[in-house]
Amino acid sequence: RAQGIENGDKLKSYYDFSADLGGRIIRNKLWFFANYSRQSIEKVLLGYAQAPGPDGQFGTLDDVQGYPPSYNANSILKISYQPSAQTKIIGLYSAQYKLDEQEAATTFRPFESTHNYKFDPRIYKGEVQQTLSNSVLFTNHLAFMPYWANRRIQDGVDRPGNPSRFDIATQWFSGPAPTPYNYYKDNLELQGNIQFYQFLGSRHDLKFGYLKDW
Repeated sequence: RAQGIENGDKLKSYYDFSADLGGRIIRNKLWFFANYSRQSIEKVLLGYAQAPGPDGQFGTLDDVQGYPPSYNANSILKISYQPSAQTKIIGLYSAQYKLDEQEAATTFRPFESTHNYKFDPRIYKGEVQQTLSNSVLFTNHLAFMPYWANRRIQDGVDRPGNPSRFDIATQWFSGPAPTPYNYYKDNLELQGNIQFYQFLGSRHDLKFGYLKDW
């Protein structure tokens, strides 16, 4: 209270939305499933400053209280197609989106020293399942998984005379957040296996497979 802090850690606003839809498109042939969800949180963080106030300095009594937000969204689409009784083809698309506009905000790290962070992964997958006989099952899938990660300095903070600083006595951060980055990565995967049930009339199963990553 002596430092002018009036709010402890608590939620300022929160919502969580989700919806599913799925079912048959063509009887015995084609099905689909879809899902979408999104979540948003805005919280009160003890002593966290959004702006320095009239005196222009962080860490003083006139600091403006900050409410660091975070946002997540996820979506899935799956299609299953069965051209024959022995063969099934599956397609899957999944996307995630995360936005943390004031990442790493704390009592000792004000807005200007946080990152604006965005993470945007995807999954694309195709799969084939085949029953080669009553006791042999073959599966094969190809998946591609790219993502983008972007951790930016807050706008207008990286300017002459305002270097990135850390006070080892007070543990206080000021100036632009260190180590921003923006990069892209991906992974391509091919995987398959063949499984023999009750192999050669025995009570045992036998399975062979392969996995290749790029």
